[in-house]
Amino acid sequence: FETTEFPMDVEKFIEEILGSSDIKSYGAGLGFMKKSLDIMQKPEVKQGMKEMLPQFYALAQTFQPDVIVSARPIACLSICEKLRIPYVQIFYQLIAPSKECPPMIVNDGLPLKWFPSWHKWLSQNIWPLALGKAYDSMSVAEFEKKELQPATTAKVTKELFGKLYEWVPTLVACEPEVLKKPADYGPQIHTTGWWFLDENTDDFTPSSELVSFLEDDVSRPPVVYVGFGSMKGNDSMSSKLSRIRLQAIKKAGLRGILLGGWSALTRDRLGDEPGDEELKDWAKDNVMELKSVPHT
Repeated sequence: FETTEFPMDVEKFIEEILGSSDIKSYGAGLGFMKKSLDIMQKPEVKQGMKEMLPQFYALAQTFQPDVIVSARPIACLSICEKLRIPYVQIFYQLIAPSKECPPMIVNDGLPLKWFPSWHKWLSQNIWPLALGKAYDSMSVAEFEKKELQPATTAKVTKELFGKLYEWVPTLVACEPEVLKKPADYGPQIHTTGWWFLDENTDDFTPSSELVSFLEDDVSRPPVVYVGFGSMKGNDSMSSKLSRIRLQAIKKAGLRGILLGGWSALTRDRLGDEPGDEELKDWAKDNVMELKSVPHT
């Protein structure tokens, strides 16, 4: 089969969100949502989101896909209707409303966890508000009227999009032992297990330094890989994660590959707590740092 990608650069917006005062005031979950909605009101962001669907539709017309698969909620339901193809959502967490877990945007530790009967109700009320804001920011009604003349009205499309997490065919890319599927999830939600590429899709060649570090030397401890991929954090989180990861590798008596990634993990962040200098000295000889590398 063939695939094509619609690129979206979200890193700089996530960085702005995580560095905002809203995170400190409202917590990681609600603060993230509030700042995200604020960013959507920026003129340059509004213009970019307004241009998204026409660009997306042009790509779809050229490529003629059999299915649209998205890891982010994109208001392209009318495009799918026009092309007579299904829309499938990918998640890495349990996002759909459930009685068994609170909405992912609600911080652990809030009183909500004392009232599990509110979990599903809260999700069913918060997500339509957030998705409705995203829908409006993409100027979907204007795009549909100009480009598609869909059979369904914009009002119906917006209502369906607002409840996207409750009905859309969904693939949860995680092992069921890690994220157990809630009993009240419908048959449209599937926990698939981890995803891996069967073929090599890049021209990566490891450096001689990396090859040497990974060589099976019985006189040295085994190597483990540690990274958070595209999990973005603010400076405080990145420093704490760097420290915790290095402490864990040292305590386990191993050597390590520390992937910087979007989290920007590095021993250079250490220095604010007792023992940091000693840990940094140990890491220089026992942990190789890489900004990015294929790691599956």
